[in-house]
Amino acid sequence: MSFSIQDIATSLSARAEGDLSLQIERPREPKEAGPNDLALAMDKAYAEALRDSKAQAAVLWEGADWKQLGLKAALYIERPRYAMAGLTHLFDIRPVQDAGIHPTALVHETA
Repeated sequence: MSFSIQDIATSLSARAEGDLSLQIERPREPKEAGPNDLALAMDKAYAEALRDSKAQAAVLWEGADWKQLGLKAALYIERPRYAMAGLTHLFDIRPVQDAGIHPTALVHETA
């Protein structure tokens, strides 16, 4: 499942810049991020890794210039560490389960 930069920004109440239609499949560390990943570069310490990554979008620290970092889009979040919970929830893939008792379940008649 993927989300657009706009979807993610709306979900996290974040400011988004650049190509808001860019589709993101998962959040990743900048050095591991690919073109469909959202690099998590919330501190200046990640700038070099971000420049060397294949990421097209990132969560950035306030004041970072996403264009100079070679990105197509960026998210700016007021309290980025707190946003991690929202990102985790958004990208969490839950198994689909039908309601009720599965037809192959063995249930004792007195249960």
